[in-house]
Amino acid sequence: MIMFYVLFAIIVLGIVSVDVHLRAIRKSNEEIVELLRAQSKSRESH
Repeated sequence: MIMFYVLFAIIVLGIVSVDVHLRAIRKSNEEIVELLRAQSKSRESH
């Protein structure tokens, strides 16, 4: 029975860590997109 709880905890931790990684990737992608937009705007203004 203890092994079942250990496996369950590992699975939950894995899902949570994946979710955190996906959020971090999404956030960094948004920052990159904003930087690219800022660069394109500065190019247009020149």
